[in-house]
Amino acid sequence: MEADIALFEKIKKGDIASFEVIFEKYYIELCRYCNGFIKDPETAKEIVSDVFANIWLKKLEIDLHSNLRSYLFRSVKNLSLTKLRYNKIEVESLDADMINTARTESSADRVVHTRDFTERLEEIIDNMPEKRQLVFRLSRLEGLSYNEIAIVMSISPRTVQNHMVEAIKHMTNHKKELLKMIISIGFLIAHFIY
Repeated sequence: MEADIALFEKIKKGDIASFEVIFEKYYIELCRYCNGFIKDPETAKEIVSDVFANIWLKKLEIDLHSNLRSYLFRSVKNLSLTKLRYNKIEVESLDADMINTARTESSADRVVHTRDFTERLEEIIDNMPEKRQLVFRLSRLEGLSYNEIAIVMSISPRTVQNHMVEAIKHMTNHKKELLKMIISIGFLIAHFIY
């Protein structure tokens, strides 16, 4: 535990090597722990990646009162529960009129809405940097794992993960807009958003 604190002090000074040591040490264990809440291995990886991203971005603000391991597990649990609550609120808060409209739409209307949704989704994805777009498309549209994407693109799995963290943040910024479009079509494909 003291070794972790010493590494964290180096992280606070911007030492990326120390950050990588902590990442390698806890990543798999945290993903397993997170999956116990989320029940989706890919989303669990994304949550753990977000926790590590926050640690790096907010390293100077973090004041460890306990050991680093406890802090990591507590952060993953909190983010997992927040995501579960947020997803529940999003589903419950969908406008009933939109759902009823989706049920009564003609198939021609659905074709138009589906085309509009696809075009808008493509625009949103196209606003990402080129490599990030490709990583996102391979993961979410082609269903490849991070390791498979790393092989296809000749990059490290960690680089794939970093691209996905940023891509998910980008997609989340457009979540409400996309959800409204999805509901108006009458089907839910939320894996594009998370």
